[in-house]
Amino acid sequence: MKKLILFLSVISFALLVTSCIDEGGNNYTDSTYVYIDMSDNGVMYGKTISPYTNMRFITNPNMTAMIPGEIKVMYYSWDEEYGTTALSISGETVQADNVRLAGESFELKIEPLIMDIEAPEVEEPKKFLEIAAPLYADNKEFMNDNWIVQYAYEAGKDQIANVEFYKREGETIVGNNIIIAVDVHLTLTGPSEGTALEPKASAIALNMSQLRAEYEGSGDSSTKNLKVEFYYYLKGLDGKQKSQQTYSLTIAG
Repeated sequence: MKKLILFLSVISFALLVTSCIDEGGNNYTDSTYVYIDMSDNGVMYGKTISPYTNMRFITNPNMTAMIPGEIKVMYYSWDEEYGTTALSISGETVQADNVRLAGESFELKIEPLIMDIEAPEVEEPKKFLEIAAPLYADNKEFMNDNWIVQYAYEAGKDQIANVEFYKREGETIVGNNIIIAVDVHLTLTGPSEGTALEPKASAIALNMSQLRAEYEGSGDSSTKNLKVEFYYYLKGLDGKQKSQQTYSLTIAG
């Protein structure tokens, strides 16, 4: 299943993932993940997160009811006539687009990385169809070490997926790189009898703050590079598969 399909399925109310830019202007319509935050001058705003478009700062009066630290799936548009709002963020002034929101926004579930428990071993593990590369920022300040993980799986019509992440005990050190292994565990809840399996897709935010805290300031170097590898079961393959890439997290030494 293509990563585009994974992303589209999360945004059930939107048909556009990449921005639509009007000819002759900078107007756009977009559907992305949005990390909610508050500026130094008390204005609620969002940082857009997408594999297909550049990050933007956006704001809307309806964001006043949202909570900093939430991650939303949102559908919105901007026209030059809507203007921008000046925000003070960490002492710097940036311009946020005054967007119009369309449809309902959905909050993404945030799960912490489980540090002190091994992943469960089961005889017949549930298998993913695919896990996309996580969307994240190396800078903790951008979205508080939340990594957005999009995934696809098979389940009955009324079944719901639950995904957990377990850090394996120990690590491998190669120079200034510390290789961290994370097991991704899928379970299904809900009735399964008499229902045909169908492909589904969703997303979850994995919070890596505890991982940063464990290794931050524990060495002699100014910075350390954590290299995160994910391990999970994939349909049609035996045994746990390692992610095709490793994902870097730079922390203070």
